[in-house]
Amino acid sequence: MNPTNPRRPPKSQPIELQPLKDACEATGRAGENDPAPEIDPPFELAPLAGEPNSTGPRDIGKVEQASAAYEAPIPAHPLHVCPTCDYNLTGLTSRRCPECGEPFTLIDARRTAIDKSFGWSTRLRMLPQWERARLLVGVALTVISILAVNVIHLGAGRSLVSFQGGLMVVALLPMLIWSGFLQDIMGWTPSDVALIVGVVMTGIGVLFILF
Repeated sequence: MNPTNPRRPPKSQPIELQPLKDACEATGRAGENDPAPEIDPPFELAPLAGEPNSTGPRDIGKVEQASAAYEAPIPAHPLHVCPTCDYNLTGLTSRRCPECGEPFTLIDARRTAIDKSFGWSTRLRMLPQWERARLLVGVALTVISILAVNVIHLGAGRSLVSFQGGLMVVALLPMLIWSGFLQDIMGWTPSDVALIVGVVMTGIGVLFILF
């Protein structure tokens, strides 16, 4: 058969496959089969200084605890000191003293720093009337009891201190040290310590005078 015979149908051309995206664009349906765009995760603030950084799943309870435990750093001015041990709290981000382990508030720490900056006379004048009265009574009882025991037991010689008077002075030092420990444990004020020491020294003085 003649290959140029017009009766013979022409040979069909091979079909070329087009990519799906190009085919969609050609038919006006672009974007239907495209993959879903990536959505950025919710915006999160960067962790502050001292706050734990965790990129994994975050539990709501843990986040609340971390937020409660974190506080802003304590500034250097004005000065803040621990109300329990007088530790300088500058730069601390928690509200627990690293020296003694006791919790504190900024108001108490600031008030303690102010009290420490004043002299004894100024701090005495700043005390409430009842606190000041107890402090003065305790000091007066201690001094009077020691002087009374010393004068009564003083011999006829030139000695200025009797044995009993010297013994009371020596006993006063460990009593003050022990009272300092009790002050931290019991939460006593200096006025309480002075009054208790004065009463105890008066009792010891009476025993020395009678016996």
